Amino acid sequence: MKKDDLTVGPMALHFRRLAIPAALGMLFATLYNVVDVYFAGRLSTDAQAGLAIGYQAFFILMALGFGLSSALSALVSNAKGSGRNLPSQKIYLSRFDICCYTNFIIHYNWPIHWAKVDWVGF
Repeated sequence: MKKDDLTVGPMALHFRRLAIPAALGMLFATLYNVVDVYFAGRLSTDAQAGLAIGYQAFFILMALGFGLSSALSALVSNAKGSGRNLPSQKIYLSRFDICCYTNFIIHYNWPIHWAKVDWVGF
């Protein structure tokens, strides 16, 4: 694997290398949602309303993911910039752990939450 040293070279190049893939990923996620709404609209307005409600939870989780990713990326970049590789690897692994724990909590608590909502009568 090629070693990426972000301390060498022009900043504009590093920004392009990081920003273009992130922007393309967000663009395709948005286009996916637009196509989803278009075809749901061909079914019924109730289907569109269901997607609109579901998108709220999706965007909240996406904002949480982007926020955690930005914060931990800043920590990793500070550790790598100071020349200490071991702390940056530990931070990266803790980032992976946070993602796994969050996925586990959402995956296994989501059905329980909706069962409680249906039981209460909302």
